[in-house]
Amino acid sequence: MRKTIAGFLFPGLLLIMGGCPSTGEGAVRSRETLPFTASRELYDSTFHELTQLLEKTERIIATGDFKAWKTLLTDDYIARYSDAGYLRELSEKPNLKDRNIVLRSLEDYFYQVFIPSRKGTRLDSIEFIDRTHVKAITVIRETPYVVYLFEKDKNNEWKIGLW
Repeated sequence: MRKTIAGFLFPGLLLIMGGCPSTGEGAVRSRETLPFTASRELYDSTFHELTQLLEKTERIIATGDFKAWKTLLTDDYIARYSDAGYLRELSEKPNLKDRNIVLRSLEDYFYQVFIPSRKGTRLDSIEFIDRTHVKAITVIRETPYVVYLFEKDKNNEWKIGLW
């Protein structure tokens, strides 16, 4: 039963978080002027790094450690999901409104949206936008979904971002 509920809620919560079926094209692609092709070595090493980051994220989710989670985020991500107007807008989405969830802070977002929608996420593939921006993709019922947008920060570390 738990898998059934998770299977039902997960795609809906992905939409709230901005995840969507991956078509390989879209608004994110418009950032680039020329297609970026990663070498097999870059793909494999990045996939490995992001797998480790997702394992760390899973441990943070399991313990509900908000402060640790916040260290994995870009400044833009923190600003967006801390914005009162944006949180109000998210709170009006049917998946949250129907469950009487009102988001008032980044911490609310972490506990009420991020944890339920990202718990157990696996990395099936990645798609490079450029050397420092990567889509993380998982497949649910044969449909690929972008579940994370990662970007490298000024210290060359992967962070959960939005762009």
